[in-house]
Amino acid sequence: MNNDSDPSKSLTRPHFLFVTFGAQGHINPSLELAKRLAVTITGARVTFAAPISAHNRNMLSKENAPETLIFATYSDGHDGGFKSSTSSDKSRQDAAGQYMSEMRQRGIETLTELIEDNRRQNRPFTCVVYTMILLTWVAELAREFHIPSALLWIQPVTIFSIFYHYFNGYADAISEMVINNNPSGSIKLPSLPLFRLRDLPTIFVPTNAYSFLLPAFREQIELLKQEENPMILVNSF
Repeated sequence: MNNDSDPSKSLTRPHFLFVTFGAQGHINPSLELAKRLAVTITGARVTFAAPISAHNRNMLSKENAPETLIFATYSDGHDGGFKSSTSSDKSRQDAAGQYMSEMRQRGIETLTELIEDNRRQNRPFTCVVYTMILLTWVAELAREFHIPSALLWIQPVTIFSIFYHYFNGYADAISEMVINNNPSGSIKLPSLPLFRLRDLPTIFVPTNAYSFLLPAFREQIELLKQEENPMILVNSF
């Protein structure tokens, strides 16, 4: 008997919603985890949502995808692909900021439709998994629908720990080390080995091309602290 035809059984089946940012480094690990869940958890359904632009550029490998893995889309506001200005660092940062704002607005609208549509079809999502820093709005949306969420941290766990401590008491010490540009200096963070300047993420350097994303990392850490039961998934291999 097909469980989808039995409302009582459909409501008890786990249904994971994966939401990934539209970059290959986010898509690959989240899709591999989605496939693993779909084949290892009996009766589970997995919906994998990526931006429309990622689907248009064929960034998703659907080979060996199990039948219980469903592909879906959401809009990041740039369905034809995001084209960043290259004229100056400031213009690139302004364009990236506008993109993140548009992605949040359109993403919330289109993911809300996906969540409500699955609820109407008697296959509500029971857990949301989202990739790091640029999709904090996904966790906020999940909370509005009372769906537990988990962050998929695609970088090493050490990097997460460094960012966590940076935003929890060690920002001045790390910033001073970076500003002084002292290659022989070192810093000791809780439960981590001694780090030199070359060991720290280059995003802490103000002149780094991606330093403007530092507030996004702060937002991610603060969001997790607001969760009643924060869940973080990290690849340990």
